[in-house]
Amino acid sequence: NGAFREATWEEAMDFTAGRLQEIIGESGASALYGVGSPRATNEANYLFQKFFRAGLGTNNLDNPARLHYLKAVNALAQIFGWPKISKVEGPTAKAEPYQSSYNVTEGSEGSGFSFVLGTLAELPNADLALVIGTDVTPEMPPLGWALMEARQKDGFKLIVANPRQTKFDRYADLSLTYKPGAERFLVGALLKALVGANPELTPTIQAKGWDEFQEIPKKFGPKEWATRCGLEEFTPFEEAAQLLLQAQAPAIIFGTELLGQDKGDQTALALADLFLVIGRPGTPGSKLYPIAEKANTRGACELGVLPDRLPGYLPLNADNAAAFFGAKPPVSEAGPNLLEMLDLLEQGDPAAPQALYALGGDLVRWLPNRSRTEKQLKKLKFIVVQDAFLTDAAKLADVVLPVAVHAEQEGTYLSSGGQLGVLAQALGVNGVRPDWQIISDLSARLGFRMSYRNPAHIFQELSGLMPTWAGLAPKLALPCPAVQSSVTGEFQPFDVDISLPGRRPLTLIIGKSLQHSGSFTTHPPGATLQVTPGAALRLNPEDAASLELNEGDEATVISSYGEIAATVKLSLDLPPGVAFLPEHFAEPPANKLTLNSNLVRVTIQRA
Repeated sequence: NGAFREATWEEAMDFTAGRLQEIIGESGASALYGVGSPRATNEANYLFQKFFRAGLGTNNLDNPARLHYLKAVNALAQIFGWPKISKVEGPTAKAEPYQSSYNVTEGSEGSGFSFVLGTLAELPNADLALVIGTDVTPEMPPLGWALMEARQKDGFKLIVANPRQTKFDRYADLSLTYKPGAERFLVGALLKALVGANPELTPTIQAKGWDEFQEIPKKFGPKEWATRCGLEEFTPFEEAAQLLLQAQAPAIIFGTELLGQDKGDQTALALADLFLVIGRPGTPGSKLYPIAEKANTRGACELGVLPDRLPGYLPLNADNAAAFFGAKPPVSEAGPNLLEMLDLLEQGDPAAPQALYALGGDLVRWLPNRSRTEKQLKKLKFIVVQDAFLTDAAKLADVVLPVAVHAEQEGTYLSSGGQLGVLAQALGVNGVRPDWQIISDLSARLGFRMSYRNPAHIFQELSGLMPTWAGLAPKLALPCPAVQSSVTGEFQPFDVDISLPGRRPLTLIIGKSLQHSGSFTTHPPGATLQVTPGAALRLNPEDAASLELNEGDEATVISSYGEIAATVKLSLDLPPGVAFLPEHFAEPPANKLTLNSNLVRVTIQRA
């Protein structure tokens, strides 16, 4: 009757299985959609996709990395290809717990974008870093520590490019402050300056399409490139080009503020193109470093919680696809991604899902355009959410299954830098259950039995299906450095259009706060709430004065998609015309203002 009540596990699981079975019986497996979680372990995400593919026979699943990290993955795959490793030994049935079933041999060979992704351990070997579109410190503190280690070495150069000042501007040899959303213009300007400094410039990485690609820097003259970036002069780009050309081990670091934009995939494509020109992936430290923002974002993607890729990023029509579908015939048709799923619901399409199974992940808090997301999710006939908190998305569910948190379960995760971490259970579960047990139980009730002794047993199975994880073990990172890699690429033209609709006077950036990680830290009680108890709207003092706003005042922030109230905090880190609001808090809900990007034009006035 519209309110939650406590139930036994038996009742909840029977009810959930029964409702899903009814919907599947009426409309087929494609009526169910699954959302994996970067908060869940590798083992849980693997079983989740196995339940959908082998148990139900559908590719209707995705994970929240669709909003950011997957944009980088898909762009890098276009340039460098999907990861492949050959001539490895295995799989073996005698691997140590949480160690790959495949062994790297002297003749093991690899290719694809995983060989241009850097690890935290090797970043200090770089002699230059271009940090663009990310505030490294709050987005990924360990990456900031590695960058500081690099900065302390003689000869290291740092270029920081951001619409606002960040901690690393104080350590930068060159800062490029561009207007929000202009990252692709900035890359185009850098390419223009590189070619201008060396007309005979050739890419440092073997790549196709260089002659045709040079049409991009020719689009505009130096002055216009600078103007489109929001700079008055082209000189800073010439200075940056000289630093890039002198570097022997340049690194490029970018994060979710860049990737979370409407055309973040195009920006990632532009940065991959730039790396083809200056990168030296055979030299330690010279890699691309896209930030995967949550604990296991990279793991959820690598484990195939995707509508168009199997574990190991294998295509749906891979030779061994049958291994991932069990007794079900392989389904070669990709499902809709997370955003396409919402479009189908909005359009009332007959192919729209009728039920949602969410493995954690607060879609209401994470997805842009909150009002639209809530409206579309309410159209579903049945929602089951598996989470540790009664999140805003869980409040829309018909069933909430309480899951163990990290200290209450065992399993593995894959960090942004590709390092395998292992959780050791420290506390009893006290009535809740780990993800993998819940998934296995629900799958069995729907007629597909998955029997495992423990998470290590699951890891043994998944690693035996993924030669790209060859040589992986706790505290080691992907890909195994003993694999002989061959990195080649193909230049892809990128879109230099900036689509930031509307004519409102200020641009709002929605991003990260150092004291908070995701949204779980905002559930009281918690020490972080004593340091940063809520979201403050940061404004340049000039903008605040023109709006007759002082520090501590309540302001109304209005976009074309919604409005919120927030407390004003003055900040000299922001240029005039740019405001900033952290995304972590339930109040104010920053995503009420957005359409399809973490950048939005707004009007700000006294509340």
